[in-house]
Amino acid sequence: MSTAPQSPITVMSARPDGATTIAAGIAAVLSRTGRTLLIDLNLDRPELAALLDVDEAPNLFHLAYRSKLGPASTDELEDHLQWRDGIGVLPGIARSDDAVEVSEPFIDGLVATAVRSFEHIVIDTGRPRPALPASLADGTLLWAMTPSPLGLAALDRTVRGLEEAQCAWLARARVIVNRESANSLAGVERFLEREQRLGTAGRVPLAPDYWGAVELTHSIRALTVPMPAADRYAKAYGDSAFAVRRAIEALIDSLAGPQRVESQPEAVGV
Repeated sequence: MSTAPQSPITVMSARPDGATTIAAGIAAVLSRTGRTLLIDLNLDRPELAALLDVDEAPNLFHLAYRSKLGPASTDELEDHLQWRDGIGVLPGIARSDDAVEVSEPFIDGLVATAVRSFEHIVIDTGRPRPALPASLADGTLLWAMTPSPLGLAALDRTVRGLEEAQCAWLARARVIVNRESANSLAGVERFLEREQRLGTAGRVPLAPDYWGAVELTHSIRALTVPMPAADRYAKAYGDSAFAVRRAIEALIDSLAGPQRVESQPEAVGV
């Protein structure tokens, strides 16, 4: 796995296709190569605090409120973090009304502060927005999508809306084919390239056993510990944890690759 910093990495999805777990997984794997911050910027359905069982306050709103007169300092950022498995977590807003305080200048200032003390910044931003703060748009943009009819339909509908809004960052986004299984649609990567002109960053398998265990234990330690021999690791954490970890490591290694491409439509089948 590459050890070069990838900051910030923003993960989004057009429907509940696993952006939160992907963001947490990427942060966990990256934490082995440097100090890592995981930010919940999903203003509609913030779930990182619940997933990792960290306190919901102080959170993104409290930091934004304190930053009205200027960007948050390093000390202020650190004061608002919770820690889980060696990862700094900035929980999302607790009430929908709090979203008004989370402005683009605040986000840009937050990222500028974070890069001074973290090698890696991973952000769960929820649904794609036509406009992103410059600090996110200039970073790595990942779009989690389940390879199913619903997943493809949501991506297609959202891409069309973003194109109509003349979204500037869309050409830089790459898709993560998430929750892939033997029952997934075939030819999804080619379809995305030819129909949506979106490159694929990687594929992550369907792993309900592993992510179910994460929800129960609130720990992603299996993705942060040193990797011993494969058989020893699988015995300690399970085959599904091993598959998820290998997939996320490969995903991180791919992030320097090509993004959007120009080509022709192709059908997708089962």
